[in-house]
Amino acid sequence: MWLNPFMLAGLGGAVVPLLLHLLSRARYREVQWGAMMFLAGVDARQSQSTRTRQWILLGLRMLLVGLLAMALARPVVRGRWAMTSGSASPTAVIVLDCSYSMGCMEGGRSRFERARDAVRQILWALEKGTEVSVILLGDELTVLYPQPTTNLQNVARDLDGISVSSGSANFAEALAAAGRILDQPSRLGRELYLVTDRQAESWRHVDPKAAHAAWLRNPQRPTRFYVIPVGGEESDNVSIESVRLIDEPAIRGQSTEVEIRLRNYAAALRPAMDVTVSVLSPADATRRPAEENKRVKTATVTIPARSSASMRIPISFAQAGSHVVSAEIKAAGLEVDNHYDLAVEVIEPIELLIVSGDESGPPQSRESYFLKLALSPYQSVLKKPGDMAHVTVKTAEETAALDMSKYQVIVLANIPALNRGIERAIEQKVYEGTGLILCPGNLTRVENFNELLYRDGGGLSPAKLMPAVPPDPSRATTLLGLELQHPVFRFRRGADPRPEAVVARYFPASPRPGDARVLATLSSGDPFLVEAPCGRGKVLLLTSPVDVNWNTLPLYPFFLPFTQSLVRYAAPSPPPRNVMPGEPLTAVFDEPIERAEISRNDERPIPVVSSGRTVQVRYTETQHPGIYRLLAKVGGKNRVLHFVVQPPRQESDLTPLSDENWRRLSTELPFVRLDLESQVIGPILAGDRHGQELWFVLLAAAILAAAAELALTRLWSAGGVS
Repeated sequence: MWLNPFMLAGLGGAVVPLLLHLLSRARYREVQWGAMMFLAGVDARQSQSTRTRQWILLGLRMLLVGLLAMALARPVVRGRWAMTSGSASPTAVIVLDCSYSMGCMEGGRSRFERARDAVRQILWALEKGTEVSVILLGDELTVLYPQPTTNLQNVARDLDGISVSSGSANFAEALAAAGRILDQPSRLGRELYLVTDRQAESWRHVDPKAAHAAWLRNPQRPTRFYVIPVGGEESDNVSIESVRLIDEPAIRGQSTEVEIRLRNYAAALRPAMDVTVSVLSPADATRRPAEENKRVKTATVTIPARSSASMRIPISFAQAGSHVVSAEIKAAGLEVDNHYDLAVEVIEPIELLIVSGDESGPPQSRESYFLKLALSPYQSVLKKPGDMAHVTVKTAEETAALDMSKYQVIVLANIPALNRGIERAIEQKVYEGTGLILCPGNLTRVENFNELLYRDGGGLSPAKLMPAVPPDPSRATTLLGLELQHPVFRFRRGADPRPEAVVARYFPASPRPGDARVLATLSSGDPFLVEAPCGRGKVLLLTSPVDVNWNTLPLYPFFLPFTQSLVRYAAPSPPPRNVMPGEPLTAVFDEPIERAEISRNDERPIPVVSSGRTVQVRYTETQHPGIYRLLAKVGGKNRVLHFVVQPPRQESDLTPLSDENWRRLSTELPFVRLDLESQVIGPILAGDRHGQELWFVLLAAAILAAAAELALTRLWSAGGVS
């Protein structure tokens, strides 16, 4: 196309040199006279060469005039995404990645600072009258100016108030949001800019064929799409992946282990990295969290290259209530993933009821002896507090008149038979959340057990019992397989050997189809430990009793942590206090709430309860990660509950997109990738928007033609050619 097409009339001037040449030849007449016969004749080849040179000079003069005429007409090569309508008002959507990977420091500046500079360059390069909307990706997707604005100065000013978030970026959501703004019939000049780092994780959900990206390939309403990656391709980073308790729930005064898992994304080993653990307690509800932090312990860990490592640190809690356990490291690059918080609900010692089938004879022969000794050693031996459980032992006859409302775990140890009344009372408790551990033994009647507790798969027992194997030494077996990932066996380390306890007798069992799960097996292939849910409670079945009549398990060190872990797991689980962004925070109290307020980190508290008749608090504004503290006045006393909204950890992986993936995405979406290190945004955008003018190329060609004509004229004139 031509910006000054009328100047093309100057192409007619290209014939002027030809006309002058023809007219100059017409002024001469050939006259024959007698003496010509005595002159030497002109060589035919010399005559032909002279004419060729004259036509070359003539062609250069005509070309010079034609090039000047076309240069004045200003030819333009159309841009790759040139607007289909010159009168359309362009609309631009700028997507700015605010995820925490953008906080990575490189050369003294963060990637996010470079990204804000890139957005400012885009704003400066936009045409006058362009309407702009900005989409921020971080803790949540935020649209600045849902109705695009032409006030670019306000947009640039708003950039100063934007910072890196602790959330992750999902480009699929960003493309869908941009489509809702741009994919309208009135938007003819559509421009989309995505400013991000080179991280591959953010592109994981993008599907060029899905609805969130299909509008980009609409040929009727083309969109100019640019991706501006900032920062380098550095992927070295160390993060805390998770923090969890090995033994849950945490019990006041009891030592428990905190497992901290770290990941090294670098290609080099990270030796002797310090990990600091601190605890936020509810001791003083009026102080801010930052003032309550107390260092507990610092340990070191070595993390292999491109791998993870875990460590366990023992801690204990002096009081019951809501706590926050925090782990922290010091590592360059990203800072947000150098810290991890875990809300922990610490409970009082577990109230446990053992219903024993035989409490006669010396203590060592009683069904409850080894179990009580393992669960309450301080009380059993030293007669003082400090145990994980308050153990009450009753016979089946005594249980009939017992109020079981206070017990959190019930153990049926070698009960000969149950009456239906006790079975129904226990079943009701289990459905409400009480844990049940079944330990049948030599006194157990299999028919009664299956009739009342299994009930063809509809009862409490997770498995149907078969008659016990006979007391034959050749049938003796041992423990073989343990589900080490299950909470019951988390106390074991990977290198711990299995106990060599002999199981002389046991009940073969058939797990209930559907929800029953075998957690431990014997070398015979039969189950040793089976679990299944029942209402809000858990039921666990041991196919051999917890005494020394049928097995030697109580004689091994494995027995104490195993039984303690078994009871912890069976106890009612504390309400969830660790949630992901967007999930609600919920707390239920036993009495009506007089007043309640919630705050995040050091922010101002927000009232969340307006009536004193409710016993539940539900808070849904959890898009921003952090420590949320609920302060409630219940029964005239202040209660403090801590919640943790933990940011997703996938942003910690800074692995960049490969060149192959860049090429694939740029072809399928499609988009153009701009590199700020080697390119200037303004001229590129203007060229793509309007095309490239070629007048300077034609002018340069005209100058070259003139220089060539002068040089050839001088050369050939010196040789006798005019």
